[in-house]
Amino acid sequence: MLLRHTLRAGAHRLPPSLAPVRALSTLTASAIRGRPSAGLLALPRILGLTLGGPSAGAPRASFSQNARDPVYKLLAIEDVQHFRTLLGPRDVITTFGDAPQDAGDTLASFNTDWTRHFRGQSQCVLRPRTTEQVSQIMQYCHQQRLAVVPQGGNTGLNGGGIALFDEVVLSLGKMDQVRTFDPVAGTLVCDAGCILQTLDAYLEPHGYTMPLDLAAKGSCQIGGNVSTNAGGVHFIRHGSLHGNVLGLEVVLADGTVLHNLTTLAKDNTGYDLKHLFIGAEGTLGIVTGVAIKSAPLRRNKRVAVLGVSSMEKAQQILALSRTSLAECLSAFELWDDECMETLMERTRLPVKRPLADRHPFYLLVEISSAEESQLTERVGAYVNSLVGTDLATDGVLSQDQSQFRDLWNVREALPMGILGQACLTYDFTFTPDQFYSVVPVLRERLTQAGLYQGYQGGGIVQAVGGMGHFGDGNIHVAVALREQSREVTNVVEPFVYKWTAENGGSISAEHGLGLLKVPYLRLAKPEPMIQVMRQMKAALDPLGILNPYKVLPPSRVQHT
Repeated sequence: MLLRHTLRAGAHRLPPSLAPVRALSTLTASAIRGRPSAGLLALPRILGLTLGGPSAGAPRASFSQNARDPVYKLLAIEDVQHFRTLLGPRDVITTFGDAPQDAGDTLASFNTDWTRHFRGQSQCVLRPRTTEQVSQIMQYCHQQRLAVVPQGGNTGLNGGGIALFDEVVLSLGKMDQVRTFDPVAGTLVCDAGCILQTLDAYLEPHGYTMPLDLAAKGSCQIGGNVSTNAGGVHFIRHGSLHGNVLGLEVVLADGTVLHNLTTLAKDNTGYDLKHLFIGAEGTLGIVTGVAIKSAPLRRNKRVAVLGVSSMEKAQQILALSRTSLAECLSAFELWDDECMETLMERTRLPVKRPLADRHPFYLLVEISSAEESQLTERVGAYVNSLVGTDLATDGVLSQDQSQFRDLWNVREALPMGILGQACLTYDFTFTPDQFYSVVPVLRERLTQAGLYQGYQGGGIVQAVGGMGHFGDGNIHVAVALREQSREVTNVVEPFVYKWTAENGGSISAEHGLGLLKVPYLRLAKPEPMIQVMRQMKAALDPLGILNPYKVLPPSRVQHT
């Protein structure tokens, strides 16, 4: 059966059953890393900001003004020897002393994030295997005033898990055990270093799945997901981690362990402290264990890609989808024509055009259900409601597992493919009516500056496009360049952050602040809120040793 067919015909030819499928199984970060031809391998050239190494191009922002805080102790050989006593030599990676010749190369993988955009200078990586070891490490670092950067799968985009100077990197990757699972309640307790995809595979035989799904699920760790409050493509179905995390085990800056791995659905005894650490990016404490509510696995799935002529019609389809599909709606994604065309020109990933003709906007709608009969009924009603109007100008509906993956691969390839060359990217949230508004504003600004002449025009800017999770208002804006350009960066930033904040949006939807967005926090939060954040930081980390230089604008904590 051909992939492309009319929506109505697709509804009439729904198969009697659908084998279990995984939307993102073919495009995990680890799988893409393994492909020599993948556009992801060109990411060192994307933004040009290089910390601790030569710049690959025009920088997005400069952190060179961030001087190392002299209050932190410089790492010494006696510190390394102490860590070796705690962990054993094999779990201390360092260039100090009698280090193996390849230690520098091994360190490099911890000093560079997956975009290869941020490069740190840490000379020591610690790989604890237990919470007790993390506690012992932090007790020592607190006594010595050694700065520490907690690190998960290193799949972040804003440099939050990279050592800016010589901080000790504490990698949670060796803490990768499932502690308990309750198949009746669906509650999972695991170490922070468990890989998201591994947890999904563990839950599947029990009829459950993790309540978040990311393109980097083959590399990202649940502790990092929690620490950045990761969202993903199924946010519209499962909501935020604030609603799915039941409890956390956290090691504070002085080594104190907060044992709060409750699996209770309700616990109203005082302040719910776990919320302090969800999204805190390791600046308040190190997440070492997670208790999470897993979601019932929906084995029956369909995905549709629709061609749409305007954002107004896209909004109408979103509203119709919410009411028509109700609990069966599990993903609602959008991308525009410039993203689609830039992807097809730039990518080396094996993706197919979902529709033969070009359209101003494309919608991807995933529909899922535990029961095949319910799915067939919902899909049929949904398709009929669309083809009976002029909301969608074209569309395709998956008929089998292969087509399901092909359609999802287009959406997941968008950021990877577009970022294969020079590109500025932004992660914002708006209300549905404002979702796309920043894109034409940027196009106009770049046009007036003589840098953009429409898609594939003569300017240095090849395309200005938007893609993202339309169902929850999270747009990823891409400014694709023919070559790195400081001039383009200066025209776009900080303007785009100011415009977003002034128009009711968030300057960081799901990737945190890290290093990159620290200068813009004051655009997002009023000073009284920032002061409360500082007070929280001072209370939990009075020496400021946890992930310094991240999240909060520079203002030294009052050290004691």
